[in-house]
Amino acid sequence: MLEYSAFEHLAQDILSDNLSNIAGKPKDNHYPKTDQIAFVPVHGILTKRASLFDELLGMTSYDALQETLFALAKNPAVETIVLDIDSPGGEISGLFDLCDFILSVKENKKLIALINESAFSAGYAIASCADEILLNQTAGVGSIGVIATHIDQSGFDAKQGLAYTTVYAGQHKNDLNPHSPMTEEAKSNLQQEVDRLYQLFVGLVAKNRGLTPEQVMNTEAACFFGEDAISHHLADKLISFAEWIPRVTSLTHFKRNQTMAEETIDIAALEDKAKINGKQGYRDEVLELARLCKLAKVPHKLAEFIEQDVRPDAARDYLLSHLAEQQQQQNIMNIHAPQQGETANPLIDIAKGRAQSNGRSV
Repeated sequence: MLEYSAFEHLAQDILSDNLSNIAGKPKDNHYPKTDQIAFVPVHGILTKRASLFDELLGMTSYDALQETLFALAKNPAVETIVLDIDSPGGEISGLFDLCDFILSVKENKKLIALINESAFSAGYAIASCADEILLNQTAGVGSIGVIATHIDQSGFDAKQGLAYTTVYAGQHKNDLNPHSPMTEEAKSNLQQEVDRLYQLFVGLVAKNRGLTPEQVMNTEAACFFGEDAISHHLADKLISFAEWIPRVTSLTHFKRNQTMAEETIDIAALEDKAKINGKQGYRDEVLELARLCKLAKVPHKLAEFIEQDVRPDAARDYLLSHLAEQQQQQNIMNIHAPQQGETANPLIDIAKGRAQSNGRSV
């Protein structure tokens, strides 16, 4: 069952060959780069299955969205997930299962819906799952309803000189055949299914937004914009994308840096842990990373690596990259070999060790 009005706009663009209106846009080039906050675009028409044309047609599939959220849910570095929503709605198939999954992700991550211009119908169902819904002055939410459309093209067929004969078994097998008029019984059956799905939608929004089903149904599937959306309790705060991003990222970085500044590293305790567990390799890795952290002047990073269970090779790559940035004015390839009595460059030692482990020579 589809949000037909959303697909009408897409069909018009395709039929008029106006691909510029539906060409996919880069979905993440305007997002700030931060480890603690993950931005997930929920753009365009929403469908159940992913396809090769999603990007071209400006669509988002529930399957792809769930896959992205699943990866972020497992990432210990991510604290907040931001759904950047701009969608007119879409397919109802798979929607409620996706919403159930989003609610499970919320148990361990903060989830924010940023309405970055529209969250209607299925788009609002997804937005309602967030801890907080933010929207800008022109953004709209709502259209909490379900619609099904049957196209009776029997009159068109007759004008074209076409007559369809359908042979079927089962009383309702031919109910929604577009080449035949819809019977009253078929219409009644379809209405029952629409009503059932509508109750699911209403119940989802009511539970997620702390409203009664009656309050949700009283919206009559209307669309609400700006302050009107807030007054109907369908959104929480009016704020622009441009002003919200730097505020939340700076706050997160401040908290993270403040926490790391208070941490102290006890190398002896880490060595004891290695001995107790009987992991000599663990001790060697810790000492190497501690040495690199000290050299890179970021001793607090060691505790963060251990707490987040970062792989040693990933931590090493990060520290080597950080060291390279600190030494931009030096040509590492021209560092002289240590003379007698001179201490070897630890960066070169590590580089040689890694090259040897990869079967290469320096």
